[in-house]
Parts: sequence; structure tokens; C-alpha cells
Amino acid sequence: MEEIRDNPESPSRIGKDVLLSLTPEGNPDFGDILLALQEAATEQTERLGIGTDFLHARGYGYVVLREKIQLLGPFHDKEKARLVTYPLPAGRIEMYRDAYLLDAEGRTILRIHSLWVFMDEKTRRIRPAKDADGILVEHPEIRSFQTLFPEERLRQIPQPEGATWVGSFTVQKGDIDQNGHMNNTLYLRKAQAFGLRKSSFLSFEFESECLLGEKVDVFRKEEEGKEYLLFHKPDGRLSFLLENQCAGR
Repeated sequence: MEEIRDNPESPSRIGKDVLLSLTPEGNPDFGDILLALQEAATEQTERLGIGTDFLHARGYGYVVLREKIQLLGPFHDKEKARLVTYPLPAGRIEMYRDAYLLDAEGRTILRIHSLWVFMDEKTRRIRPAKDADGILVEHPEIRSFQTLFPEERLRQIPQPEGATWVGSFTVQKGDIDQNGHMNNTLYLRKAQAFGLRKSSFLSFEFESECLLGEKVDVFRKEEEGKEYLLFHKPDGRLSFLLENQCAGR
């Protein structure tokens, strides 16, 4: 089992049970895992005093910008797993969050590293973390956590050329979250619906928010050992980009 270097004594270190289900391609359902992460992170930020009320009082919202998932496995259908997550100290404008998934034997079977920014609720623009009274940068408990990815920074994924249109979907009312756009957990659910190949490592980023009623076009590009999925808004702008390093390739 790989060593987990978080702070297990912290009262704000939070876990959540996840019942795994497998896709036809053999991946765990990423939508279920990200939904559990979202729920756990929401509860955790409330415990830490940096939750919804704290943000709304300052006109902020948390928005995920980039994320990656490392699949260690093995994964079994209907297996009960435990997701553990915690935030890392904020930088000037960004904040990282780590998570890992444990199987019934306590083995690490999946790791998540995500980059978040702070969005102005009125202008929809990024705001510096330091504007929030410094607590996001200097919070004593958050400063005690260590990343699972010490060697990594989440960098922009190069956009592939020559992707082929594979379908589209329309953003429904039930897809919209409290930030007024399609919830970030749904992007991977949509990607899975287009047959995401069995994965060893996923990287993805959110470029432009999808809004209610928008028709989103989906494009795919396959390369040796990799596949890309791209979501484009009606005006042609890139909304979401996913790079999948395929397993067994």
C-alpha cells in the first residue's frame, strides 16, 4: 500500500463511503466518485469555517479549474470504498485539494489532485485568495496538510488538433448547481456516456462554464495510448478538455 501523507489526526480530515460501480469499459464510475468528493469537500469547508456562508459574505464561489485522477486499482463492481479528502494551503489565487480512495482492505486504489480558484459571483471573474481576510492562505489546520502529489503542478493540457465530432447534449435544469452553471461532476458522466476507454490516468480542465439550455458538441481524438474528449459551447469556445491515458497500452 502506498503511504498516504496527510494529517490523520485532524478533526477536519473527512471520509465518505462510496459504492463503486463499473462502466462497460472497466472504469469506476467517475461521476459517483466526484459527487462523493464534492459532498465531502462541502461538509469539510463548513467545519473549517470557510464554507458557503463565509464565501457568499465576500461575494466568492469555489470553482474547480483542473483535476487529475490516478487509477491504481483493482476495482470491483458493487465494492464499498472510502474516500478521504482535505484542502491544501491557498496560493495567491488558487487552492489545491487532494483525495484518495481506499478499498475494504485499506489499500489506496485511486488518487485525485484538483486545482480550485475563487470566482466573483457577480463578474464571474477570478479573484485573489488573499481578498478573503487571509484565512484561506493562513488557516492553521489547512497548513498542516501535505499533498499526495509533491512533484506535480496541474498544468494546462495542450489542445489536440483534428478531433472528430461524436455527438452532443443539451444542458438541463437538473444539471445546474448553486454557481449557476453545469455542475463539475457531470462533465465526466457526460464523457463516460461517449465510451471513455479504460483508464490509468485522467487529466481534465474546465475552460468555460456550460449554462442552462446550451447545446454542447463533443469531439474525440485518439492517439497511441491516449484519447481526448473536447466539449465545445454553441459559440465554438472550448468548455472542457479531457486527456485519458489508457490502461494496458
